[in-house]
Amino acid sequence: MKKSKILMLLPAFLLVGCAKSINKEDAQAKAKQINEYQEQHPITEFKFEMHSLEQEDEEKEESTASYEFSEEKCYFHAKYEDKDLYAYKKDSKYYVVDAVAKQYSEFEGEEAKASFDYMIAGQKTQIAGRFTGMARVDIDGLLTHYVPAPNADVKYSTKGDGSLIVEASYKGSEGGATGEVSAKVVWDKYYPTEMSVKINSSEEGHSFKSEMSVKFEYSVNPSFVDLSSGYTKAN
Repeated sequence: MKKSKILMLLPAFLLVGCAKSINKEDAQAKAKQINEYQEQHPITEFKFEMHSLEQEDEEKEESTASYEFSEEKCYFHAKYEDKDLYAYKKDSKYYVVDAVAKQYSEFEGEEAKASFDYMIAGQKTQIAGRFTGMARVDIDGLLTHYVPAPNADVKYSTKGDGSLIVEASYKGSEGGATGEVSAKVVWDKYYPTEMSVKINSSEEGHSFKSEMSVKFEYSVNPSFVDLSSGYTKAN
């Protein structure tokens, strides 16, 4: 899709919350506190789901991606676009399952864990990196990237230790294009819980809409594939 130039010129990033208002200096201190906690207490179990929508005039595209990971439970699940991949330990066996191709690989015994780990290493690294990138707080980086407009409205608030909410929004026009942005990101108990961005713009009789939302959870309930229902063993 072709994006309106208003999105390139004047994007914005909004974080909303119902909490005690603070200034940017206090928000930076909260960010430091959250980042230090994350370094000392790395998350080994999490799940998040991302939904996005882009629409230009009547042409619309939507996508959803979900990721689950638990080091302790030896469980991994990624579903996005045309991919649906599982990796898990059940009883004494390790499985890597492609739910789209209806194929699986099976490894038995602890000595087989190295093969299992090798098969999912790339996916695990990708998901962990994506999560870490969203979990860490970089206020200046966010504002520099998403709120270059000098007159964007930016607010900060907190609910206490490990909590940070920042709000930024913009509405205006540039070179015949008009646009507005609103978004929301919340860190609670030292980790992100939700984020979203909504953009609407119009230019020369054309309209553009973009939405993105992410929900985070920190408890994973593994689900295992019924391999007897038409699956083929690959190894």
